[in-house]
Amino acid sequence: MKEARMVHAETKAKSDTIKLSSKQAGYRASTVDEKFEYPVERALRVMRDIRKLGLSKDGSSFIDEFRVLVTEIGNALGFVRMVRLGAMHYSTNAAKFVPSARGSKFALDESLDAYGLSEWTKTALKNLQSELKALSTGGTDGTDYFQVLVSVFSTELRKGHEHLKDFYLVLPALTMSAAETILASKDKLVRRGKDSQTATFTDDGLALGIVYLLSVLDQHEAFDALHWFESASHHFEAEEKRANEETGGTFCILGRSIDEKTKLQVKLDKIDALRREFVHLKHSLVGARSFVNL
Repeated sequence: MKEARMVHAETKAKSDTIKLSSKQAGYRASTVDEKFEYPVERALRVMRDIRKLGLSKDGSSFIDEFRVLVTEIGNALGFVRMVRLGAMHYSTNAAKFVPSARGSKFALDESLDAYGLSEWTKTALKNLQSELKALSTGGTDGTDYFQVLVSVFSTELRKGHEHLKDFYLVLPALTMSAAETILASKDKLVRRGKDSQTATFTDDGLALGIVYLLSVLDQHEAFDALHWFESASHHFEAEEKRANEETGGTFCILGRSIDEKTKLQVKLDKIDALRREFVHLKHSLVGARSFVNL
């Protein structure tokens, strides 16, 4: 991750961060209520407050840099899984050429001392046996690397890092920022010119990175108690209803100017696009949680 050069003084940024943390801390007690939903307005306010802490030269805020970091963590975990699946795929194809063990003179678990073979031959046969055994198990030793990485880092990060206890509280603002960033990137992609050359519209590792950090910090239940995606869904429904009321229905829209019609349609399209991005992100999180059997 590239280092962000913030334009504000470090002392002011620290002071503003403390104020922001104290505001967010008030939502810890609310998470015990089953009917509680973390308000979208609060997530948007957090995004604005974080943006006030400073910007890098390319216009990125702390929340943007944090999103990139979480995505890179997820990409690294995805790469580990891809390599493991690649080894299993290779072993499965290679196993087709291994003769059946029934007709083999030397069983995989049989001692080779009874055959009067030389030490070199015994070593070669043992190596062959180990390779055949690896092929029979798909080229893996059965290790769950995701759980290993969780256990290794959870021991360290759960002690002496008080600020990480509130990690789940920044996820609403983080996911909102991610959805808006993806929409902006998609818009750039359809443009002609310089912007379209560097446009991207996927953050494949974000969901996996979020799930991994929630697992390391043991905050899955705390995040679920925010009912964030339910809150976002209700927010988009209310925004769409409000926008439709502003139009006054189909017949009222016919009497408006072209500019007014365009603005209202753009607003409705953005609400619908954000809703769809949140649905995609929610399903991505559900899929990523399958790694930790949640």
